[in-house]
Amino acid sequence: MGIYLPIPQLRKVEYLRNVLRAVPVSDKTLASVQKGDIEFADDVGLICVLHNGSGFDAALVVYNATEFKEARDPTDTRKRTWFTLDRKHIETLVGRSIPWGKQDV
Repeated sequence: MGIYLPIPQLRKVEYLRNVLRAVPVSDKTLASVQKGDIEFADDVGLICVLHNGSGFDAALVVYNATEFKEARDPTDTRKRTWFTLDRKHIETLVGRSIPWGKQDV
């Protein structure tokens, strides 16, 4: 699921917010995206931080509708924190170009 974002293992949420200046996304906004009521701008990418309870969380780039659906899997009970970040910045961090697709379902 997704492309892993190579950022420090610990405190990913703080790193995304304070160092990379990623913008938090609310659950309400995500629900609106899923319903098709709104779309993200074409120049931003979606990042999902999956919290596993041990402090070693995973940060994933959600680059298309399939990845978005998998990241919101209701059977996976891990807490999630969502962010948007400029796509060019994400590609620089990942070190390659990403096949961006529609990020809503």
